Amino acid sequence: MQAVYLPMQQVAAVLAAGELGVFAALRRGPRAAATLARGLGTDLHALTRLCDQLVATGWLVRARNGYANASATQQWFTSSGAVDYTAGLRWTQHAWRLQPELAAAVRRGGPRRSLWRRMQREPGMGERFADYMLAFARHSAPEFARSIRMPRGASRLLDIGGSHGLHAIAACAAHPRLEAVVLDHAVSLRGTMANVRAAGLQGRVRTRVGDCRHADLGTGTFDVVHYFSVAHNQTAADNARMLRKCARALRPGGLLVIHDYVRGQLPEPYGSAFDLTLLVEVGTHTHTLADFRGWVADAGLSAFRHRRLAPAEMGSLMTARKPRF
Repeated sequence: MQAVYLPMQQVAAVLAAGELGVFAALRRGPRAAATLARGLGTDLHALTRLCDQLVATGWLVRARNGYANASATQQWFTSSGAVDYTAGLRWTQHAWRLQPELAAAVRRGGPRRSLWRRMQREPGMGERFADYMLAFARHSAPEFARSIRMPRGASRLLDIGGSHGLHAIAACAAHPRLEAVVLDHAVSLRGTMANVRAAGLQGRVRTRVGDCRHADLGTGTFDVVHYFSVAHNQTAADNARMLRKCARALRPGGLLVIHDYVRGQLPEPYGSAFDLTLLVEVGTHTHTLADFRGWVADAGLSAFRHRRLAPAEMGSLMTARKPRF
C-alpha cells in the first residue's frame, strides 16, 4: 500500500505547491515559514506540513529558519530557470481529476467525453493546457530549430495544431520572408495573438480557427507544414487522411515536419504512461515509426527522415519532402 499511497501524496503535494505559488515565492532565496505563509495567504502550520513533505521528496531544502527551492526546482519551476514548468503543474491539476475515470475508459476503450469537449465546457481548462504547451515549446524550440532546414526561398508556413504559435513565431523570426498561419481550435488560440504581438510579428503570423480533420488546407499553398504533437491525438485513419491533405497543401519541393511521441522510441515507463494518458483523455494511442513512414509514402512524399530528440521523452522529429516533379 505504501507503493500506492506515498506517490499519490507526493504528487498531490507538488501540485498544491504549484497552485499556491510556493516555488515562485522562494525564487529569490530562502524564506522563513511564517513569512512564506503570510505572502501566500495560507495557514502557517498547514503550510509547514506541506513544505516538510516537499523537503522529504527533494523539491525543497531546509534553510536557516525556513525553506528554499532545491536546485532542480529553481531551474525548472521558477522564472529564474531556462523554462518555467509551473504551468505544467497547474495543468496536471485538471488531468489529475480525470484519472479516476481510467477503469471506465479501459472498459469502453476510451473516455466518455474527450479532453477537447471538456475544454469547451470547463472555464480555464483550455487556457491552462495552452500555457503548459507554451512552456514545453519554449523548452523544445531550440532543439526543433537545430533539426529543421527550411526549403530555400520558403515564404508560407502552415502550423497545424499550433496553439500558442511559438513554433510559427520562431520560424518567422529566423526567416524574414516567411509568413505563417496557425490552425487550431478556438479554445487553443485564445492567447496566440498576444504571443505574436510580443514577438513583433503582427501581419506575418495569423490564426485560423478550425478542426484540422475537416478544414480545407488548400492545394500547393505552403512551403512548409508543421504537424506538431497532433498525430497521437488522431486515429491511424485520420493521420493517413491528414498527411495526404498536408501533401496536397505543399508546393513542389515543400517540407512536411512532424513532431510526435513515437511508440518504441520513448523510454519506459514513460511510453506506457503516456499511452494510458491518451486513453483516458482522448481515446487514442501513440503510433510506430513504421506507421509514420507508411502514411508519408502513401501521401506521395519522399526523403523521410527521423530524429529522436534529447532527452528522448521530448519525442521525435520527422521530415519528408514533396517531389518537385
